[in-house]
Amino acid sequence: MNDENKKFIVAIIFSMGFMISGYFAYLFISKPIEDKAKLSQEWPVVQGKIVASNMLSSMNQGNYMYSTDVHYDYTVDGTEYRNSGISVASRGSSTSSKKSIMKKLSKYPVNKEVEVHYNPDNPQESVLETKLGFGTSLLFKIPWIFVVAGAFIMLSTIRQRVSKGKK
Repeated sequence: MNDENKKFIVAIIFSMGFMISGYFAYLFISKPIEDKAKLSQEWPVVQGKIVASNMLSSMNQGNYMYSTDVHYDYTVDGTEYRNSGISVASRGSSTSSKKSIMKKLSKYPVNKEVEVHYNPDNPQESVLETKLGFGTSLLFKIPWIFVVAGAFIMLSTIRQRVSKGKK
């Protein structure tokens, strides 16, 4: 096998790796969260009450990262629950923007009455916000960039190979 064929095969394998990685990242990370967010829009709603509203901070690679720590109580069919999920996508997420966390927390002061969307199949699972923000929705589309980039690399490689064969 000559060097030209080796380069071609490596480029095809590399591009396929990009496409497959992007597809699986979307399929197993982004899509389940997007689907859960859509599903939560149909969940029943009960009244709840904010019992804690704090900002958490941590150091990550020399930078401060901030996240919300909002807890609320609610009752479903006579059973009391306490949860901390503002939205499906916010669980475990953090940002370097202290201002955006403060803005989010200002919506949920302690003792505020809130609407709680709960999963009818598992009332312990609940959220206060059912929609993904624009930035979050956009972030979940990033895996498709890998799919498109991989396809572009593959098509460019094949086109280059075909044009060399015509000469």
